[in-house]
Amino acid sequence: TAEDGKKITLYANWQPNTYTITTNKQGGTGGTDKFYEVYNTAWYNTVQSVIKSISVPIKTGYNFLGYYENMGALGDLIVDSSGTIAVNPDYFTANATIYAQFEPKEFQVTFDKQGGTGGTDSAVAYYGEWFPYAEAPIRKGYSFQGYYLATDDTSEEYYTKYMAATKKYLFEKDVTLYAKWLDEIPPITAISVNTEEWTNREEGIKITASAVDTGSGLDYVELYRDDKLVLTKTHLNGKAETQLTYTNTKEGVFRYHIVAYDMEGNRSESYANCKYDITAPKGESVIINNDLTNFS
Repeated sequence: TAEDGKKITLYANWQPNTYTITTNKQGGTGGTDKFYEVYNTAWYNTVQSVIKSISVPIKTGYNFLGYYENMGALGDLIVDSSGTIAVNPDYFTANATIYAQFEPKEFQVTFDKQGGTGGTDSAVAYYGEWFPYAEAPIRKGYSFQGYYLATDDTSEEYYTKYMAATKKYLFEKDVTLYAKWLDEIPPITAISVNTEEWTNREEGIKITASAVDTGSGLDYVELYRDDKLVLTKTHLNGKAETQLTYTNTKEGVFRYHIVAYDMEGNRSESYANCKYDITAPKGESVIINNDLTNFS
């Protein structure tokens, strides 16, 4: 000092530290890469511009929940889902990284049963996760083959016939899946003969053969007698049931055989025997002893 030995007071001068806050987007894109905390003063996007929020990242199929102090949404929430900085500008005392947290979006899966009944109508799916648990429908005359993205033969399978999911949900919208059915069940056939024993009748024996298919329907039906075709119905074009009636006028023992095909080529058959006698037996009685006779 100008005066030797004079006592003076010195005053400290403090400058708030500036810390860089880096955003770890955890697979997201866009949004703010970093911003700054001027300690106990304000948040900045540059040294000149004060901010209260930042731009948030986006991630396909996910909702942004915010930036947290640590990964896995652990620690304090630093930036909320809207991008607003949720802590005071004295939070950090060093450069730091904050971590994005996302949750998968919810979507609805609708099951178009294509004529089936029962099973699951719809279910909630989460983006990036396996398609949800669901139960298969049933359809009379058909076996369930799974759910597909479309009804054409080239469509991708999303559920097997056992309702095991084959893919993860990667759509950003609600989805409808379509049941696929296969008629693997053959028609039901039967033969009825209007007598089971030997019969004398000149009008003949009536043979009734029937076929029923509740799946794809009948294509054609044939009736054989001892392996010889005697009646047929073709081009039934998916008719659910039909009947063939044949009158046997030939004497003897015959084996009748019905064969039925449905529209998917499934085949079934049935057999029945027919006994038919036209001419009555002939005979006479003979008395071999007219007298009462004791004998042993």
